[in-house]
Amino acid sequence: RSDYNIASAAKLLGITRPTMYALMDKVGVKRKQ
Repeated sequence: RSDYNIASAAKLLGITRPTMYALMDKVGVKRKQ
């Protein structure tokens, strides 16, 4: 749904973008450079 857009994904989940990055780091999801 968010087409790899972090801000969109965070909004869908009802969390902030920095929180989304923290969760991604915690579970080991790699960020696109």
